[in-house]
Amino acid sequence: MYDATDDLDKLLAQPEDPREAVERAARALTTARMGIGKGLPLPEPVQGEIEWPEDLTLIAPEQIGRMLGLLAGHTAYAESELAAAEVQVMLLEYQEGLERALFQGDRGEWETSPQGRHYGVALLQWRARARLLRGLIRGYESRYAALSRELTRRGIGWGQVGKG
Repeated sequence: MYDATDDLDKLLAQPEDPREAVERAARALTTARMGIGKGLPLPEPVQGEIEWPEDLTLIAPEQIGRMLGLLAGHTAYAESELAAAEVQVMLLEYQEGLERALFQGDRGEWETSPQGRHYGVALLQWRARARLLRGLIRGYESRYAALSRELTRRGIGWGQVGKG
């Protein structure tokens, strides 16, 4: 099985032309990114809207069960998207570090160079996406907890949801 860290180990062990080193590292990272989750089913966006009621005490247990299922699916999908965003940030940070090491200007000029601005904007966008996804996940989890507490308040166990 191919392991992208082999290329990174070779990159660190052998002195090379800096441009060639960046290209090799980029290939290794691309391969690593493509290998993530191989053989595992990727989550799909969950279909169905969750209409939040004004009063949880008026909802039938069956409806609460459906809402719990939708919230669990939405949470799982958002978590997979968060993981992808966090990996993208890691890859961009690594690649930026390589590019910064090869930069032919003063240290303070990196941020205003075209490459520095490119990485700055890309990292900002991916970090913002990750932050928004974390907030979305917290919202889903708090609603899931509220529904679960309502079932507990009613004395309904998990095996009883959906039974009339």
